Amino acid sequence: MKQLTKMVPAVAALALLTASIGLDPAQASECENPDNITYVQGSDHCLAIQTYWAAGNPDTLAIYIHGDVPSGRPVDFVFGIGRFIARRGANAVILIRPGFRGAGRSSSGMPTHSLYSFERHRLYVMESMGAAIARLKAHHKAKRLILIGTSGGALIAGVLLGLKADVVDAALLISCPCDLQSLIHEKGPWSLPQAESPHNWLPKASAKARIIAISGSADTNTVPHFVDAYIKSAQARGLEAEFVIVPGGGHGGQLFVPYIVTAINKLLRR
Repeated sequence: MKQLTKMVPAVAALALLTASIGLDPAQASECENPDNITYVQGSDHCLAIQTYWAAGNPDTLAIYIHGDVPSGRPVDFVFGIGRFIARRGANAVILIRPGFRGAGRSSSGMPTHSLYSFERHRLYVMESMGAAIARLKAHHKAKRLILIGTSGGALIAGVLLGLKADVVDAALLISCPCDLQSLIHEKGPWSLPQAESPHNWLPKASAKARIIAISGSADTNTVPHFVDAYIKSAQARGLEAEFVIVPGGGHGGQLFVPYIVTAINKLLRR
C-alpha cells in the first residue's frame, strides 16, 4: 500500500506532462464554423486554411503543407504558392498545421517546435490532417488532389500519400525527410520510433499516384540521397516518380523557385 501511495505523485506528474504536450488525441477541438474556406475540421484539430480560387470550375485542388517553422512566426510567407497555383488554373488551399497561425487565424493543437522530439510526427496528427484534406477535396468537388509539402510538410504529404491513398492523386515533396529514421540515425545514434515516415507508407500509395521530389544538392538537413532512394523505391513499385536536384541548393530558398514552378506545371498538366 505504501508503494502504491508513493506512485501516486509520479502518476499525477506523468498525467500532467501528457496533457501539457498534447499526447491525448481524444481531446479533439471542434471548429465553431468549419466553412472549408477559412477553417476545416480534422478528426482531432480545427485547422485554419487560406483558400485561393481559380477562374472557371477547375477539377483539380492543390493543398500546400508548410514546414516546421521553428521561429513560430505566422506562415503567411508561404501564401504566394497558393496564388501561383490559382493563376495556373487549380483551386489552392494553404493548410495551416496544428498549433501554427496565418492570415490572422490559428489552428488548434501544438506546433512542432513546442513538442518534445518523441511526440513529433505522430500518426494521430497525420490522421487528423488526412480527414481535413478529404473534406476539402469533397467541398471543392475535385477529381484530382495534389499535395505539396516542404520539409516537415513534405513528410506529412508523403505519409498522407499512403494513409489517404483514395484521396491523394499526386504529391510534390520539397526538401523531404522521406526516410526519417535513416536520416535521424545518420545524424546521430538515436531514433524516433513513434514518428511516421513517408517511406513506410509508400507501399500503400495508389498505383496511379504521381510523385515529384525536389532536393538541394547541398542540403545537410534532409540530405538528398535518402530522397533519391525513396523515389527509386517508388519507381520500382511502378509509380510515376521523379527526383529533381537543385544544384548548389540547401534546405529550400530562392534557387528552388524555377524547379518548383516546373514541377507544379507538370502535375497540373497531369
